[in-house]
Amino acid sequence: MSFDIKKVNTVQQAEQGYEFELKMPDGPDGSKGTPTGAYLTVRGDYSPVVRNHLKRKISEYQMKLKVAERKKQEVPDQNIDEIEDEVREKAVIRVISWRGFVETVGEGKDEKKVEVAFSREAVENLLIANPWIQEQIMEESSNLSNFL
Repeated sequence: MSFDIKKVNTVQQAEQGYEFELKMPDGPDGSKGTPTGAYLTVRGDYSPVVRNHLKRKISEYQMKLKVAERKKQEVPDQNIDEIEDEVREKAVIRVISWRGFVETVGEGKDEKKVEVAFSREAVENLLIANPWIQEQIMEESSNLSNFL
């Protein structure tokens, strides 16, 4: 067996993305269970977009440290809201597209389901309302076998 360096490019595959079906957290012990019919395409951990986001966050933190050091102050700890926002941002940056996400509009006989257009803001709102989805995004994104 040999390793073909022209055929295996995990960085390129990570950027192209991997589509998975979102599952409800109704399995045993809260694990993934019922398929939803909604699909997310996510970047992998080795995606340049994901890596650049991480580099930017590290640079921002290093700048805070330098500024605090010059002022002879400590960098304040993040509060829970800031931590949750940062974790959500890491998940949002990974989502490339989606399909099968709908919302109900109207009432009674006028009620109908309308496809929700993909946008970064829509993903962020979805994750604010359903933090458990972040776990599936991060899990699929970090699974290297999805990008081989």
